[in-house]
Amino acid sequence: MTSGVSDNEICNLAYEGQVALLMHRIKENGQAVKVSDQSGRSPLHWAVSAGKREVVDLLIDNNADVNSCDDSEWSPLHIAASTGNQAILSLLISRGSKVNARNNNQQTPLHYAASRDRLEAAQAILACGGDPDASDHLGATPPPSRSVEGEHEDAATSSRTQR
Repeated sequence: MTSGVSDNEICNLAYEGQVALLMHRIKENGQAVKVSDQSGRSPLHWAVSAGKREVVDLLIDNNADVNSCDDSEWSPLHIAASTGNQAILSLLISRGSKVNARNNNQQTPLHYAASRDRLEAAQAILACGGDPDASDHLGATPPPSRSVEGEHEDAATSSRTQR
């Protein structure tokens, strides 16, 4: 087993971007995409975390659950919003990720995109129905940061108008 971020070989292969070996393991066992590690993270969580678009595609094409949650209830979309990887975020949304999924603190992907000034990620989430009024366990809504504030209002208004 490779050493790395996880106690699970498949998760490590996904994080490291080992596409050929990962493909081989999936062919051996199609359920490999559904494993989880010591933190409840799936190979998809780790591929998103590392920004490995090709691996994300491979895992989703082999039926990885885009809405799987780790032990803290983070979905792959929470991670993509936090890192600001627009290509992966858009892919996850297009493949059915729940834009208003909540983690154990009741925070949505929009909370993370906005708090980390990931303007494009916040806009994409809002455009796909992200709730700018979703409050977390402390009652806080996604913060309108300096870079997101104006766009946050515009995208939220646009999103509500289109419904």
